[in-house]
Amino acid sequence: MTAAPSSESTQYSDHDAAICQRLLRQAQEKLHIGDLIQASEEAWGVAAHAIKSVAEKWGWYRQGHYRLNAVVGFIAYERNREDLVTLYLHPTTMHFNYYEHELEADQVQTARNTTKVFEDELERIRVEPDRTDSQ
Repeated sequence: MTAAPSSESTQYSDHDAAICQRLLRQAQEKLHIGDLIQASEEAWGVAAHAIKSVAEKWGWYRQGHYRLNAVVGFIAYERNREDLVTLYLHPTTMHFNYYEHELEADQVQTARNTTKVFEDELERIRVEPDRTDSQ
């Protein structure tokens, strides 16, 4: 069960959602100029902030890098959306690529596009009306 969002948590949630949009644009710009390493990290940032935006709205503790995986699992469970876990694999690969530099431009583009789908799905969930009133 989720807690009702406070105005402060909604503010942080909105802030994280806005960061997603900026990072999506930056990832595409970095891809355009061939900076695959930075494009990878920007794509990862999109996913991280999308996850944080939902967690913040729902009143969940989401600080710490290691918590992002758990939060994705919780969101998927809450919404019966196992596909979110699968979609999350591409941005996770982008985070790996930032350190390992192993992916080609077409692979980074595909992962960036899938990250956009992941972010779109989390944004749909984030803006849904609060379900606690009906529980």
